[in-house]
Amino acid sequence: MTRKEIVKTVIDAFMARDPEGALAHMTDDIVMEWPGAFALEPGRDAVREFFKRIPEITGCTIDAIIEEGPVVAGRGSMAWKEVDGSPGRAFFCDVYTFSNLQVKRISSYVVFEKQAAGDPSASPG
Repeated sequence: MTRKEIVKTVIDAFMARDPEGALAHMTDDIVMEWPGAFALEPGRDAVREFFKRIPEITGCTIDAIIEEGPVVAGRGSMAWKEVDGSPGRAFFCDVYTFSNLQVKRISSYVVFEKQAAGDPSASPG
């Protein structure tokens, strides 16, 4: 597998809420962070615990996967269902740093959609 293929596989595993599918491509001391917000403790156990909090994903689109040396970025959008049944949507750019063919760090940048597209209340003025 190439690094780009690994990133696609890891993103797909996140969307399927499959921790072992993602962890199969990560180092034992994997670091996951959301700069400016929070970071998980290093290691596989923290990733497994994080997966328990992922809501039901109802859609995901990967727009681009870009590679430069040992760094690969995956950009896209995702939709989910909150516990109360309401929908959520966000746009992401996840930056994966590799050690050989294993992911050693994921830095995730996420922007949450505030209002549904086409909502007249979103108009200025």
